[in-house]
Amino acid sequence: MKTQSTCLMVRLRRLSGDDPMVLLADDLFQRERRKIQYVKRVREVRRREDAFFFECETNEGNPVKLRLDLCAGDVFRLRMTTTSGNIPEHKTPMLIRERLEEVEYKLKEENGFLQIKTPKLTIQINKDCWGLSVHNAEGKLIFRELPAGETGLWKFVYPLGFSVGKGFECNVFETISLFPDEHFYGFGEKFSNLDKRGQRIISWTTDGLDNSTARTYKNIPFFMSTRGYGIFVNSSHEVAYDMGRQYYLSYTFLIKDGLMDYFFIYGPSFKHILNLYTELTGKPTVPPKWSFGLWMSRATYKNRSEMEKVSHELRKREIPCDVIHLDPAWLRENRWCDLEWNEETFPDPSKMIKKLRGNGFKLSLWIMPYVPKGSKIFEEAKKSGYFAMKKDGSVYDKRLETWEYSDVFFKDKGVVDFSNPEAVKWYKEKLRKLLRLGVSVFKTDFGESAPRDAFYYGGVSGEEIHNLYPLLYNKAVFEVVCEFWREGIVWGRSGYAGMQRYPVCWSGDPSSDFRTMACTLMGGLSLGLSGVPFWSHDIGGYPGEPTPELYIRWAQFGLFCSHSRCHGITPREPWEFGEEALRIFRKYANLRYLLIPYIYSCAYVSCRTGWPMIRAMVLEYQEDPNCHDKDTQYMFGESFLVAPIFNEEEERIIYLPAGKWIDYWTKEEYEGPKSINYRAPLERLPLFVKADSIIPMGPKMNYLGEKPFDPITLDIYLYSRAEFTLHNEKEKMTFRGNRRMKEIIFEIGESTKNYILRFNRTPCPLGTIANGEELVRYSTHEEFKRATEGWWFDPSGMVMVKIPVKGKMFIVLQKY
Repeated sequence: MKTQSTCLMVRLRRLSGDDPMVLLADDLFQRERRKIQYVKRVREVRRREDAFFFECETNEGNPVKLRLDLCAGDVFRLRMTTTSGNIPEHKTPMLIRERLEEVEYKLKEENGFLQIKTPKLTIQINKDCWGLSVHNAEGKLIFRELPAGETGLWKFVYPLGFSVGKGFECNVFETISLFPDEHFYGFGEKFSNLDKRGQRIISWTTDGLDNSTARTYKNIPFFMSTRGYGIFVNSSHEVAYDMGRQYYLSYTFLIKDGLMDYFFIYGPSFKHILNLYTELTGKPTVPPKWSFGLWMSRATYKNRSEMEKVSHELRKREIPCDVIHLDPAWLRENRWCDLEWNEETFPDPSKMIKKLRGNGFKLSLWIMPYVPKGSKIFEEAKKSGYFAMKKDGSVYDKRLETWEYSDVFFKDKGVVDFSNPEAVKWYKEKLRKLLRLGVSVFKTDFGESAPRDAFYYGGVSGEEIHNLYPLLYNKAVFEVVCEFWREGIVWGRSGYAGMQRYPVCWSGDPSSDFRTMACTLMGGLSLGLSGVPFWSHDIGGYPGEPTPELYIRWAQFGLFCSHSRCHGITPREPWEFGEEALRIFRKYANLRYLLIPYIYSCAYVSCRTGWPMIRAMVLEYQEDPNCHDKDTQYMFGESFLVAPIFNEEEERIIYLPAGKWIDYWTKEEYEGPKSINYRAPLERLPLFVKADSIIPMGPKMNYLGEKPFDPITLDIYLYSRAEFTLHNEKEKMTFRGNRRMKEIIFEIGESTKNYILRFNRTPCPLGTIANGEELVRYSTHEEFKRATEGWWFDPSGMVMVKIPVKGKMFIVLQKY
C-alpha cells in the first residue's frame, strides 16, 4: 500500500549480480564462481522403521548423507546434508505435521537397486549410480531424478548435489527429468502464465510494485505436475527454479542453503495433492461470514467526515457493504506505524466505530510491522530487544529493500522481530487496545522487507527469516484477532508456505489497466494451486484512475472471488464512475450478497480440502489437455464458470469443457467440449452454470446479519443427478435432486428454514407433491409471491415451488 502523498517517485537501484531477481539470469549453477559436486553412489544404507539413511559419496569422492522418510503411502520426504553431523530434523514454521499415517511397505534389494513399495507407490534407488525414480501402483513412471550417469556431454545441468562458493557458502540442488507432455502449476502468487513450464522462478518475497512482473509478495515453494505429483520444498531460504528453460530435458530447483529437504506428494489428482499438502502445512478456518461481504476502501480516507460520508452514501445508494477500511491516515503523520490514533482527523474513534457498527459496518485498519524512531513503542521495543538487529547487537536501522520509497516507509524504522515469542506477546497487546475499541480486522501491509543482512531471535540470519517473516507477522495478528473476537482474520499482502492458516490475502498493487487485471487473475489462480483458498484484489487497480469501463469489468471479476474489496489511490466508490457504473455495480454487488449461502458453503469445503474458492480450469478438468493453458477463466466454487472480459471489445473466447453448460443470463445451453466466441455487453459478465448444479441463495440485504437467511432460494439446474450441502456456522443441510422419465424427485435434509425451489429449463409438470401432499398451483407470479406454499410455472421454462420446511422434505414434480 502506497498512498497518493507518499507514492510520488520510485527509483530502481542498479541491480547487482547477487540480487535474487537475477540469480537465474545466465547460469543456475554459477560455474565460474562455485565448485560443483553431485551424489555419485551409495556406500551404505541403514533402516529405522519407515526411515532410510544413506551414506553416499560425490563425484569428487567426498561424503554426503541422505535420508528418505515414508510419511504416508503416497508421501515421502527426501533430505540431504553436506555437513559431517546427522541430518537435522528440520522442524519449520511451515509444517504442522511431518507424518500423515503409519505406512506399510515392502523392501527389496538386489542387483544394486533398493526398492521400497507402498500400496500406492514404488520408489526405486540405484545405489551404484545414484538415481531415484517413482512408479505408481499401475507401474507407470511418474518421477525420475536425473541420474548421476546422465549429466550430458556439456553438463547443462547436474543431478542431486551441491555447490560451494569461495566463502564456503553452500547451495543444494535437485534435477528431475522432464516429460514432453508435462506441465507445472503453483509456486505462489505468480503473475505470469499459469503453466510454469519453460519459466525461471525465484522464491524470494519482495514488494511486487505491480502485478505484471516476476516480483511477487507471496512465494510458496510448492508446485504440482500433470504427471500426478507435487513437490514441497521445506526451506525458508531463497529457492530458484528452472522449469525446463535452460535445459529442455529436465527441471532444476536450487536452494541457497546447505540442506536439501523436500516432500514428494502423489495424487494423481491435483485435488488430492492439495489436500495432502495442506494436511502437512495446515488447513485454514472459515473466515467470519461478514468478511465475504463487500469491503470499501481508498488510499486513503483523509478524515472521519470523508469516511462517514462514504458509509452514508453506500446505504443511501443501496450498495450492500460490510467493511469500511482506513489506510494510514488513521495514524499521525510521520508516525506510521506507532499504532496511535490521529484524533485530529479521526476524533473520538470509539464513538466513531460504535456508530459504524450501528449502521452495519465493520472497521478495518491498516498496519505495517515497521515502527518509527521517536515513538513511544519504538523505545519500548528497543529496550526489550524486540527488533531485528545488526551484527553488533544494535537495532537494525539501514534503509529497507532495494527499492527506495518515501522515507515514511523505510527510513528510521525498527523491524519487529516476530520470531521472538516475547515480541509477539508485546505486539499483540498493542493491537488488543485497538480491538477493544471495536476494530474488527487489520490490513497487514508490507512484511516483504525483513532485511537479509539482519539477525533475529536466537541469532538466526535474515537469509532464513526473510521469507518466513510475513508468515510470522500474519500469524501474530491473526491470533490476537481470533483471541479477542473468537474468529480469526487478517487482510494480508505477503505470505509464504503455511499462509493459508491465516486468511485472508489480497494481490498487492496492480496497475489500473486491462492487461494487469488479467495478470492479477493469473496470480490468484496460481496462488490457489499453491494451497491458498481465500484471495482478493483491488477492484479497479491500485495506482492510476480506471475508466468507467475498466472499473465495471474489474468489479464483475472482483465480485466473483472469495473476497471483494474496492481500493485504489483515487476514489473507488461506484458512484464516482457515473450512473451506468453505479447501476451495474449495484447489480453485481446484490447478486454476490444473494449468493452468500453458496459462497460460504464453498468456503467451508475449501477449509476441509485445501481447494481454492476460485479454481483454475486445470484443477477441475485435469485430464482435459485443453485446460492446461486456460488462465483467464476459472470456476467459482463447483458450479460457476467465470470468464471476465479483459479488453474494450466486449468479447472473448471461452472454453467450455465436456458436459452441459447454461448461460446464467440467457439460459441458453451449450454442449462441451467446445470453444465459443462470446459477446458480452458492458453490463454482462460471461457466467455459465455447470449442469446438475444446486445453488443456494439468500434474501437481499444491506449487510450480512441484517436479516436471517430465510427463505433460502435453491437455483436448480437439474439434468440427471445433483447434490449440494449448505453449510452455516452451526448447521448443514443437504439437497439432492434426481431427474428421470419426465419426473423430478428433490430431497431437502433436516431443516427449519423456508425454501423457494427454482427448477430452470423445466417444462410445466402435471402436478407437484411435497411429502405426499399435492401443492396448489398458482396462475400468476404475484399470487405465488403472496402464498406461503404452492407452485407456479413461468412460461420461459421454469418451475417455482415454495414450501415451509419442517424436518426432511421430498418434492416430486410429476410427469410433464
